[in-house]
Amino acid sequence: MAAYFGAFLLLHGGFTPAEAGSRAGGYTGAWAFIAPVLLFSSLASGARERFSIQAKPSRVQRLGYLCMMLGFVVLIGLSFADISYPSWLNAALPLVMLLILATGPVRNLLATPRDPAEVWGNAPLPKEVRIMTAGVGLVIGVLLATASAPLAASITGFVVFLCLSFVLLARNSRFGLPRVGFEWGSIQWAAFGVCAAIAFLSITLGDIASWFSPGFSVAAGATVLVIMCGVAVFPRGRSDWDA
Repeated sequence: MAAYFGAFLLLHGGFTPAEAGSRAGGYTGAWAFIAPVLLFSSLASGARERFSIQAKPSRVQRLGYLCMMLGFVVLIGLSFADISYPSWLNAALPLVMLLILATGPVRNLLATPRDPAEVWGNAPLPKEVRIMTAGVGLVIGVLLATASAPLAASITGFVVFLCLSFVLLARNSRFGLPRVGFEWGSIQWAAFGVCAAIAFLSITLGDIASWFSPGFSVAAGATVLVIMCGVAVFPRGRSDWDA
């Protein structure tokens, strides 16, 4: 979330909607920007279930997160109203948000011993999870590949929106994203993180770098697809899931 807000402020903070649109040079990547965040929210729910993560953020963390959200809204509101503010706030706010969101979970992770009963075998992912893992790469990859063409980006964005709607509604099925997050091992989670970073970086460069041509966005989309298809067939730990 901190990376998402940071990239969003880098692209739009301090610019009116008209100015932001002219800077983008026609680079339409809204869905490629949002899709990793939506996917992660469902995938993470499965991971939390697998590891029985029920810890709630502290009152201080919730208050800090609320202040950061309000700060984000204020900066975007000032941009829309064409009211200038120090540009360093665009970097400072996501950094503070990262510290607030990560401090508690990292502290708990370091303080929690590994359960020796949790044995990771060398089993492949279930077939349905392999399909959905490759589908995650396909969704992000297609959105990135078409992001530099406004008409194609609009069409793929609409199709992806419909597909994600059905997938999110079927969250408890064998093909649901929570099950995918439940079954994923560290290699799949690392690959998803890399793909999300590629998506954020591609959208950002497409907006601020004149050398970032449509060919680069196609290459970025192809890279994401190859990475996720590759880890879909990569073996990971054996688990029990009540389908």
